[in-house]
Amino acid sequence: MLLLKIFGFIFTYLGSSIIIFLFITKLMHIEDVNKPNLFIYSLGIGPITISLILTRALQLFPGHSDTFYILIIIVIFLLLLIYSRNKITLLKELKIFFNIKRILVETSVIEKILILIILLIIMSIFFQTIIFPVVENDALQYLKVAQMIHKYKTVDFYPVIKPDPETGFYATSSHPLGYISLILWNYMIQGSETPCFHKFISSFYLICTILLLFTLYNHHSVKRRYFYGISAVLILITTPVYYREAVYMGVDTFRIYMFFLSFVWISTLIKRSISTANYLYLKIFTGFVVGLGMFTHSIGILIPVFFTILYFIFSKENKKQLFSTILIIGAVAMLTGGSRYITNFVTFGSPVYDELPIYQVVPELFRNDWVMYTKKLITKTDIIFFGVLKGFTKPISYGLSYWFFLLSILISFKAIKRSFLLSFFLSVILTFYMLIIVLVVIGVTKGNFIALESIASDRYIQTIQPFVAYIGATFIGNIYNNEKN
Repeated sequence: MLLLKIFGFIFTYLGSSIIIFLFITKLMHIEDVNKPNLFIYSLGIGPITISLILTRALQLFPGHSDTFYILIIIVIFLLLLIYSRNKITLLKELKIFFNIKRILVETSVIEKILILIILLIIMSIFFQTIIFPVVENDALQYLKVAQMIHKYKTVDFYPVIKPDPETGFYATSSHPLGYISLILWNYMIQGSETPCFHKFISSFYLICTILLLFTLYNHHSVKRRYFYGISAVLILITTPVYYREAVYMGVDTFRIYMFFLSFVWISTLIKRSISTANYLYLKIFTGFVVGLGMFTHSIGILIPVFFTILYFIFSKENKKQLFSTILIIGAVAMLTGGSRYITNFVTFGSPVYDELPIYQVVPELFRNDWVMYTKKLITKTDIIFFGVLKGFTKPISYGLSYWFFLLSILISFKAIKRSFLLSFFLSVILTFYMLIIVLVVIGVTKGNFIALESIASDRYIQTIQPFVAYIGATFIGNIYNNEKN
């Protein structure tokens, strides 16, 4: 029994993503030079794909045993592996361990010290997630809903807007089930609801984000690119709110990774930096990744919107091809992760819903005013400087990350403009902040709580933290290069 649990854990957090990697390599006929990048780009896709399949299985076949749902997922991944069986030798060709050894040989003393610091920070997060219980409100809510689905073997009652008859528990949050179903899957493979495997989700996606950030700079053309990648990782994991939420074992590292990964795949499609014999399959898979980003958390609804805007700006396709690509990716994304938004719109009149009816019934409770007051966002000046611009004015949450980002733009703007990926990521950040400004106007003028929450909570602006860290590393890396030259 213990061996089966260990197998389930390894399959979930490594084996499933390896199978996805082999499958897309076979499907798209990826050239050898792109395979190391593709492996990192695929590393976190496996678990969220398991979560998606489990959710659909519960919707189509409710009321069955854990074994039934486990077998469905195992069979699907086994079929993918059989299809990709002649690509298994790729795992040797990747020479992952050799590359790690090469990095250690090629890095300077200061880079080795920084890598050690990164490892110590990761270990501190992992250690805390193991020894401490889950105490944060949202994380506890996700766990409870996962327990209810595990008990009833259906998702028909979600969102839990009607109190559970046995416990009185209810939760108005109507996020897609990506994170909750992944917790549920961990319950199934470990055979109980005791805190165990699910506590690894946060740390796992933290590691995936770190590897993705480092890889993006590792294959950059700049000198001493390792230092740039190391700097980007350090900026990210020393951002207080990011570190804190990773320790709290909430959804944030998970949703931030999928948001970031979606735009990495979109960038490869625009730049065609992954050579394939069939770009239609690349477009379909990019749409699938975007859909997974949507399935992870409600903030994922922004991904197809941002994609559409940025694809118009950066794509070199003619108008017919451009509209075709947007349609393909949009359709695949909606089929993959759009059902919850449609259900919410039909049920609540909005694709994103997280409201307590009491606040509409009794407006005299002044919920919005209370939230803004507790966050010290009282005047318009407060809203601008400590809400919209809190990345610069709230170091207790964002550290120096936004200042590194600003210095990179001011000092290295030409370098950013020359680099497709840097300019693309900068456009993602600017688009995000344009949305924030629109939401603030709506929140202030219309009293919309969700709009106000976009600046009241530190968690939502950190959605773009990997992009900020990637660009911020340009300033630190350039200083290091200048000192060495």
